[in-house]
Amino acid sequence: MERSSEKPSICFVALSSYNVISDTGETGHIGGAEVQQATMSQWLLENDYSVSFITYDHGQSEAVISSGVRVFIAYDRARGLPGLRFFLPRWSGLWSAMRRADADIYYQRGAGIETGLCALWCWIHGKIFVYGSANDRDLLRALPYLGNYREKLLYRIGLKLANVVITQTVTQQTLLEKNFGIASHVIRNSGPAPASQSSSITVAQSVLWVGRFIRLKRLEFLLDVAEISPKYNFVIVGDGDENQPYVKGLLGRASVLNNVEIHGHVSYSRMQEYYQRASIVCSTSSQEGFPNVFVEAWSACKPVLSTLDPDGVIARSGAGWVAKTETEFADVLNKLREDETELRSAQFAASKLYDECYCLSANMPKFESILMQTVKS
Repeated sequence: MERSSEKPSICFVALSSYNVISDTGETGHIGGAEVQQATMSQWLLENDYSVSFITYDHGQSEAVISSGVRVFIAYDRARGLPGLRFFLPRWSGLWSAMRRADADIYYQRGAGIETGLCALWCWIHGKIFVYGSANDRDLLRALPYLGNYREKLLYRIGLKLANVVITQTVTQQTLLEKNFGIASHVIRNSGPAPASQSSSITVAQSVLWVGRFIRLKRLEFLLDVAEISPKYNFVIVGDGDENQPYVKGLLGRASVLNNVEIHGHVSYSRMQEYYQRASIVCSTSSQEGFPNVFVEAWSACKPVLSTLDPDGVIARSGAGWVAKTETEFADVLNKLREDETELRSAQFAASKLYDECYCLSANMPKFESILMQTVKS
């Protein structure tokens, strides 16, 4: 791989990222952490960095894809014997891929065993390890969302050994300092500029919801809103395990609502089509870090209606509305049907907020500066 003589090479350890960086739609997973790393990688490539990714084995070959990103394969999640697969092929496969990538800096995002394994490999081999938080729950002292003692221990080791820790919000920075005694740099999530931005107002009757069908995302909340807001069309992009009773129940409810459309999994490259057609983008999660859907909505000049407001950004900027209950959601939607001026004002605020705070050019220079200072120190 050709490298700049002046800039360090960077490897993203993002095991679930192959779907978004290849845009094949084959693996079915597009999470916010993966989208963020893919977005960051494109800015780095455009600024003459050598970039690689380590992903799960989906049957793909190790090759250069996506405008120069090199992909290295760690392991197949389905392989290995229970009790032993943690060591072979998972631990061994990850370290082997890190060795083959031979980068100067390794970046891993989100709490898990990979945090510790990556940090240990970098510590042994004299490489720089950068950890990025993906959710507020990554920073709770008890780590209740990590499965067992081994996961929690390795994650804590990774935090301690990290050369740099990046958090998404001031709230996360405070949690990390309070619960783990670790300082961090706050760098906002970023989104690339869409191919085209529409500044036109559409009638406030199309509401977009994007996410996985899991309990934290609370799609049932949106379905409750749809039931009491029959004059609106609710477009849902996402999917889940249809063998799970929870997902079966959601699909059953949605199927009998005439104002609800479920579009299933959509490739990342097509998502801007859905944002452009929407009037408002909804988020109904019970817990988040900083939702990628916010950045994507604002990049398309669309305001958000959300149950959560990380760091008070929505309330402060006017780029949307915050509502806690289904009734409050419906009240906001009904008000917007009657007041095009408020919708236009929120749309303008969304565009302004994206340009000033959440585009790549607003955030990646800070990330670059932190990396360069760490390399030189």
